[in-house]
Amino acid sequence: MKRIGAGLAALLTATLGIVALPQTEAAAEVDVYTTPGIHLLNGREWRTSCEPYSSTVDRCRAEIKATVVKVEAGQFVEVTDWAFNNLTYKPSPRSNWKGNPLGEAGDYVIDGRQWRTECDTAQTGNNACRSYILTTVYGVKTMTPRTYEQSNQWVFNNIVRFSVAPPPTVPPKPTFCNAAPLPAGFALTDTGRPYVIKAPYTPVDMYNPTSISNFIRNTSRASNDATTAKAREDQKCLALLAAGHLMNGSETTRNAAGEIVRWFPYMFRFSANPTTDDLTAPWHSGLAQGGVLTTFTLLTDLTGDRSWLTRGAETFRSFEVPVSEPGGILNRDTEHGFLWFEEYPTTKNGQPLPTTVLNGHLEALIGLNLWHRRMVAEQSAGRTPVSQPAEIKALVDEALSTLEPMLNVHEVDIDGGTLTSYDAVRGYPAAPLRVNGPSTLKVTSAALNNKAVTLPRTSDTWDRDAYLVNGTFATVKDGMPEGWTRLGSSTYSGPTGGYYRIRSGGNAWQGLEFGWAENPDKGIPSSWLQDVAGKPMTLTMRASISYPSGKAGASGRIALYEQCGADVKLHYENVLRGSGQWADYTFGFNAPKAGCNLRVQFMVSPYNRDDTVFLLDDVQLSSQQTIGSSLKPAYDLKVYRTPENILSLTGSGRATVQAHYNGRWQDFATVDLTAERVDIVIPERFTGRNIHLGYHETHVGELMALYRAFPQHGYLLEYAQRWAPMAPSVHHTVPKPTTTTSRVGTSTMSIESVIDEAYEYPLVDQFTGLPYEELEMLDELAKPAK
Repeated sequence: MKRIGAGLAALLTATLGIVALPQTEAAAEVDVYTTPGIHLLNGREWRTSCEPYSSTVDRCRAEIKATVVKVEAGQFVEVTDWAFNNLTYKPSPRSNWKGNPLGEAGDYVIDGRQWRTECDTAQTGNNACRSYILTTVYGVKTMTPRTYEQSNQWVFNNIVRFSVAPPPTVPPKPTFCNAAPLPAGFALTDTGRPYVIKAPYTPVDMYNPTSISNFIRNTSRASNDATTAKAREDQKCLALLAAGHLMNGSETTRNAAGEIVRWFPYMFRFSANPTTDDLTAPWHSGLAQGGVLTTFTLLTDLTGDRSWLTRGAETFRSFEVPVSEPGGILNRDTEHGFLWFEEYPTTKNGQPLPTTVLNGHLEALIGLNLWHRRMVAEQSAGRTPVSQPAEIKALVDEALSTLEPMLNVHEVDIDGGTLTSYDAVRGYPAAPLRVNGPSTLKVTSAALNNKAVTLPRTSDTWDRDAYLVNGTFATVKDGMPEGWTRLGSSTYSGPTGGYYRIRSGGNAWQGLEFGWAENPDKGIPSSWLQDVAGKPMTLTMRASISYPSGKAGASGRIALYEQCGADVKLHYENVLRGSGQWADYTFGFNAPKAGCNLRVQFMVSPYNRDDTVFLLDDVQLSSQQTIGSSLKPAYDLKVYRTPENILSLTGSGRATVQAHYNGRWQDFATVDLTAERVDIVIPERFTGRNIHLGYHETHVGELMALYRAFPQHGYLLEYAQRWAPMAPSVHHTVPKPTTTTSRVGTSTMSIESVIDEAYEYPLVDQFTGLPYEELEMLDELAKPAK
């Protein structure tokens, strides 16, 4: 209990009045506590007076006409008169009351008397305090005969009210261009700069030239397609708004001829590959430069303003800056015979280490081709082109004439078919290797790329534990595999022929979930997972995915959710793709933390694409297979330098060569060993490649764009056809291969080359590989389907 000095005690006790009846609570119609004058309220008379208490606080004294009991000359006397009710200190900042017992909750002793103050309670309300004093009170004990008594009670003495700062006025979010609708997946900053609503960096609204360029492409197209003059002008306004921000974020250098070279840098730190140094802002990108180059031709067409062509010429010069110069993007590798426009100017220990990212190079070529066409058109119209067509043509010809072998370098066979790698480096951990066979198997020698290695032998078999039941869907009850729940409608999914069939309906999730429908939590209970909590697990299955003919398809989707009580969050997800054939699929992930359930769902995604069929069978979930004794291989970082990795073995007996990938040992070759060396190619998916399914579809779309522009390069179509089965959203845009696909060769680009004007540039987010309209689905994907 705090003790207060005598000076303050005298001030407080001078305010007290002792009454026989409890103090009265004023009614709400009028604030008799702080309104000076005499008031009649609820049949009672009040009298209030106010005066300054300090330079910043006013105090009011409220009295009420009442009968009080006093002691005079040793006798109890009832007197009807004005009696003290309470003091009220008008609202002032709480800081004014710091250290004052009337404005801070607590128990106090003031000049020997006990005081109590409470603040912000149910009795006081918010932003107020009430003080009470323990004192002697006289009152009527019995009416007939009239007797009196005295007692010690806590008596209400005063109220302190605190002023509340008005909430800050939040200005309305500015709107631009008559609040015109924005392209899907985009938002605007308060200054009108476009940004992607989902980005892998923070803050998400940082300057990103690729996002802004794609915003301009979208709004330019929307302006051209608009059916009213207002809509046309509003979308044009948005495009120009974005163009201003695009230019504001650019920077310039000078080339050897003293000409301006304009760059559009990224302003965030980014890791392009685990083996390279992080890129730090500002950093340049061939992808950004190619996209911006295309944007300037669109802006010229949209506005008729030819100054955008001058900006384009400045941007084109960046394609001539070699990677040996800081921030350069031109990688002319004479040793391996290719020219590449680098998406990331990556380094290792400060020295250039290009990663040869495929989609950045293809987008740069698309941009350069469109720029070349524009310069040829300028020349044909009798105007002086701002860039020389011959210079542009030479770069494009050189790149296209060396692209084919690099497309082969980017191919990787995975579960379900042939996919493309994001880049051409082996920067991720490689899969451990071993041979499996009986005790009679002997490995006399082993070499990896002609370098001697020790390759352990084992006779291990995988005795799998099981965390899913009825994964073969053999036991069916009431139209569903026992232990599983349908997601969506029986029209679109159900067991058939010993497997489970899911067909997308175009308007809702369709699929199934492990767990019983009557169990609200469903999934694998935490009690089953307690021994593997947080540890690696492996999910395997047989599956087939078929796409509809003539329209975009979807993927099979695995979604695992960690459910900790009421908290449910996406734990792991992946997609399955294929060409309509049954294939084995393997996925690795860590189990949820201890105490949490694991919900397991299979469905078709995105669900708004109908008629994709996902067949599922033999689904098994287990703890990861132990790695044990194995070879941890080291491969050449640059794929184009060593496109194949050869494991050479001699010995005796039958050997199964295995790689530990996605949580289990996977067979990839079975050979009979002899004294003669046998060579085995290590599948590229086991060598540390960067495999990204989202960008694979982008690659197919980009190849088709280039093929339409350069049909003489038949290899562009051939690779698009080989890759299309694993690209559901664009598979229908690729002509089906005939029994013999003719090769036109690698003739150079002609001035007359044209591009299909109907081609829609692959507007995907650079860092997710998703189309912008699908970014808005990410929040939905983060929650379990129902």
